Amino acid sequence: MAEIDGVPVASLTTRYRVARSQVYNRLDALKRRNPALIPYKQGRKSFVGQQLLSYLDRMADLINGGLTTDQAAEQVLGESETVLSAPQDSPVRQVETQDTFIPLPPTQADIMAILAAIARQQPKEPEDPLRIFRQLQELADHDWRPSTSQLAEILGVKSISEAQFERYGFRFTRAGKNGPEFAWKVEKL
Repeated sequence: MAEIDGVPVASLTTRYRVARSQVYNRLDALKRRNPALIPYKQGRKSFVGQQLLSYLDRMADLINGGLTTDQAAEQVLGESETVLSAPQDSPVRQVETQDTFIPLPPTQADIMAILAAIARQQPKEPEDPLRIFRQLQELADHDWRPSTSQLAEILGVKSISEAQFERYGFRFTRAGKNGPEFAWKVEKL
């Protein structure tokens, strides 16, 4: 039996921890840019060679970093381009020509990666500690009747099993139906 120089396409779902459709989306993105980049058949099974596997590995890293499949394919297949890491982990593309580097303008993928990194570093707005009380007061003031799922979300619980209960200085009583769910009357104590 001949030795196979490649990795089965079927095993790529495990390698990248994605659905089969995602593997084929990545392969298609590479094939659109270079029709020669396709798996090969050995009997009834498809395999990817080492070059295609290295492109897929690099794409997986870029996609996990926030790029779309098409952006990752474009960046992986950039002609003679290398992605270097600048001091703040922002990608810088350069073309190597006779021992010199010529900086290239950033691509949309580069800009998106930088914006994603900035967004991850932005401090989140602190949640309003009185939000629950304001929502409950508004429900009581307007005599609005939230459904069980809506009230559970406001209260931050998974489910509500009692027909009447008190919490946060409010009384909650089942009062009819909102579609398939119970409706709740909210009263300030």
